[in-house]
This record gives sequence, structure tokens and C-alpha cells, in this order.
Amino acid sequence: YQSLFHAKPTKTHEFLKWLHDNNQLLRVYTQNVDHLELQTGLDREYVIQVHGTNQTSRCHKCKQEYNTKEFFANEMHKQNHFLCTSCNKGR
Repeated sequence: YQSLFHAKPTKTHEFLKWLHDNNQLLRVYTQNVDHLELQTGLDREYVIQVHGTNQTSRCHKCKQEYNTKEFFANEMHKQNHFLCTSCNKGR
């Protein structure tokens, strides 16, 4: 999971930001979940993330949403499933 949080925008991502800054971009549709378009500073309103983002995760049981990085760091590495601390207590 470490690679999810260490990825950096490429020149293509920077080009999308350049297009935006020069009023040439209407919208970016992406199937990637890495959030790299937004790391360039591109406004969220211009990015459509078709498959969502890896920035948030949900507990498989209660569906509570968490910051993925914190969830992995605090919970996921202790177990092999996506359960929050509250739901994991009953296991």
C-alpha cells in the first residue's frame, strides 16, 4: 500500500494543469484512483474520478468513511480486512 501514498504527478498531469491555467481545459475524466491530477493544484470541479479515489476508504461492516492513509496505518496492517476499530472489537 505504500506505493499509493508516494506517487507523484507526471508531466502529463502537469500538462493538464497547464491547460486549465490557460483556459483550454473543460474537464478531466480519469479512471485512475491515485488523485494525482489534484496534486498538481487542478481544481476538483474539473476532475471526474470515474472509479473514485484511494484517498478515502470505508469500513466493510458499518460503512464509516476514513482517510485511507490513516486507516491503513492504524488498522489495516493489523488485520487483512477493512474493518474499523469499533466493528473489529466484536470479532
